[in-house]
Amino acid sequence: MSVTEHAVSVVIPTYNRAALCVAAVESVFEQVDVTLDVIVVDDGSTDDTVARLAARFGDRIRVITKPNSGVANSRNLGVRHARHDLIAFLDSDDAWVAGKLKKQIEVLESPSDFDMVLTDLYEVTPEKELLLVTQRRKDIPKDGEILNDILLYPSLLPSCVLLRKKCFDAIGGFDESLRTAEDLDFHLRFAERYRIALIPEPLVYYARGHNDSLSALEQTTKDYIFVLERFLATRRQTLPKSLVRLAYHRAYVITARSAASDKRIFESIRYLWRSIAYASSLPELTTAVRGLKFFGWNVMALLLRR
Repeated sequence: MSVTEHAVSVVIPTYNRAALCVAAVESVFEQVDVTLDVIVVDDGSTDDTVARLAARFGDRIRVITKPNSGVANSRNLGVRHARHDLIAFLDSDDAWVAGKLKKQIEVLESPSDFDMVLTDLYEVTPEKELLLVTQRRKDIPKDGEILNDILLYPSLLPSCVLLRKKCFDAIGGFDESLRTAEDLDFHLRFAERYRIALIPEPLVYYARGHNDSLSALEQTTKDYIFVLERFLATRRQTLPKSLVRLAYHRAYVITARSAASDKRIFESIRYLWRSIAYASSLPELTTAVRGLKFFGWNVMALLLRR
């Protein structure tokens, strides 16, 4: 079957991002050799998002409006209305490179029989200035069964995903009880059952730094740790003990660094203490101890200023 015979349902959740959402949809219509079913799920916007989409695209897209209930609910609702067997997600502040879907479909339909295809990203500021280009092949060295890799290096951004709807339905979609980290939770559950491939080429413009993000920034750290701990706790009997230990250690170190960058010093120290309990090598222990020493001096400096 040729690429031109394929059809993709594109699910775009949005909230109060009228101009950005229009730009996101325009990047969808730059895709080639794919029949498109574009579904925008407006999560209770109070701006003119719906009116601007109608004026720009008319009946070329479907817009579903609902009360504000979070991005996981929006994506799940969009998939329930999807007309095609392949699903792509696009956050309304991101955009695609022309040809993204075509390249993903070619991989999805290769003899290797994958169920999800990811891509690399251009990370950009809200003003579209380039911050970095991801190189995720370093963290995902092979395609196929990659659960062990993403436990250590979480790598899912919904805007880079193309997957089979039957697999989405089988694992129950996104967890709507989560306000953030729903993408990590979904990726772990998907990777546990299905084969995933990566195209090591940036095909998505991922915007960082929007204050109106559908994922509330203050909740991210808490949900990230909750999701990982929940997943590991229920699979201790099936995962290698060394992998579980290292996954805990890395998660706590990453969370400590994130908290420190937001100047949440006491929270950062708390997670560094947790990381020490799971350190089993000198480099791992040294990383945690150095972090504690550094953040300890910061706490002392903060106290002395008062």
